[in-house]
Amino acid sequence: MIMLGVLLLLFGKWNKVIIILLCIPFLMVGVAPALFLTSTPLTFMAIIGLMGLMGMMTKNTIVLVDEADRLVRENHCTVRQAAIEATVSRVRPVFLASFTTIVGMAPLIPDPMYSSLAITIMSGLFVGTLVTLLLLPLLYVILVKDTK
Repeated sequence: MIMLGVLLLLFGKWNKVIIILLCIPFLMVGVAPALFLTSTPLTFMAIIGLMGLMGMMTKNTIVLVDEADRLVRENHCTVRQAAIEATVSRVRPVFLASFTTIVGMAPLIPDPMYSSLAITIMSGLFVGTLVTLLLLPLLYVILVKDTK
């Protein structure tokens, strides 16, 4: 509820909040198969990893939605142009932030206590980054109306 309120205060419109929050369920597309394939149980540490993952993905989506909003507002781009330009201009920062986190989690995989945390974050971040860069622009174009 708190995250919903903060996002609503930040963006002021429900459609943008929905765009940001719709990317979170797709994290399970990466996490569930990875835990299953590695025979890793859904432990408390995996749930902690999921909560951290939600924050990381929310940050990535906020960066893209905010950049698209800025392009629409300042450059008077269409929503479609803004979504494309925002994605192209933010691919590198989003990818590098995700990549460094994935690589940083790799040493935790052999540890019995932290392996579920590492697998959860690594797999969820991998799939979540792809969803952010591919699905979010589409959602933005569908849910945000052109003001022109």
